Amino acid sequence: MTNNDLPSAPKLGDTRIDPKGVPQVYVPAGRFLMGSTRAQLEDSLQQANQYNKDVTIDWFIDQAPQHEVRITRGFWLDQFPVTNAYFQSFMDDGGYQEDRWWSKGGLQWRRENNVLVPEDYVLYIEDPNQPRVGINWYEAEAYANWRGGHLPTEAEWEYAARGEQSLIYPWGNEYESTRLNAENQRKKTSPVDMYPDGKSWCGAFDLAGNVWEWCADWFAADFYAQCVSNNWIDDPFCGESQTDSVLRGGSFGSDPFYCRSAYRVNTRIFRDDDRGCRVVSAVVSVA
Repeated sequence: MTNNDLPSAPKLGDTRIDPKGVPQVYVPAGRFLMGSTRAQLEDSLQQANQYNKDVTIDWFIDQAPQHEVRITRGFWLDQFPVTNAYFQSFMDDGGYQEDRWWSKGGLQWRRENNVLVPEDYVLYIEDPNQPRVGINWYEAEAYANWRGGHLPTEAEWEYAARGEQSLIYPWGNEYESTRLNAENQRKKTSPVDMYPDGKSWCGAFDLAGNVWEWCADWFAADFYAQCVSNNWIDDPFCGESQTDSVLRGGSFGSDPFYCRSAYRVNTRIFRDDDRGCRVVSAVVSVA
């Protein structure tokens, strides 16, 4: 084999179909500013108060301080939220019976609750191209393991949404309702390829709206402050077991401020009709 025969290293704009048949986009390594400035927090509050006067700045304070993050390795990211069709492949392959895909906590939850399938939300499973909802963090994690990848860390997810410009939304710094499924426009999830104008700099669709997406991290409100005080710039990840997990991106029912790329939701591990996931895969080096 000559050097010309070797596969080239992936670059921004590249796509691939992973071994399970799922389309992914390449996210190159880079730096960005994670979280929100004080001015952005105040802007979020002003935006939120248009919908709910009871919202206070405390809703957003876990996005501060804004801090530099370096993603040290490029990665493949699902181009779309995981669809009904792709999740069905996991189920058909014995995903809910094969213990090897499940973490210890996931196995305990699955057995205690006799879980054999995801929660069934009829309106959201009629189209194979709608995002799979009704899955909790454990189910999303097991699916990612089956795929040979992992759920995105908060840092990976936010970087894929914002890029090195640290945009407020995946497409730019202004909210545009035609670029996403939010504010109950459709009253339910939409096919994952319906909003091409809302894709992010790396080509990922639906990083704002449609479904909230599970991240790998456990939630700690002061995690950003810890990163700053410990000078943790490279690939931060909150792996300390907490009560809550993290969701990102907003959903079909979300007001605009929820759909900002820096917005963090801490939630208990339970299922709902607006929660889905996508998967990160490592780049395999060529020797």
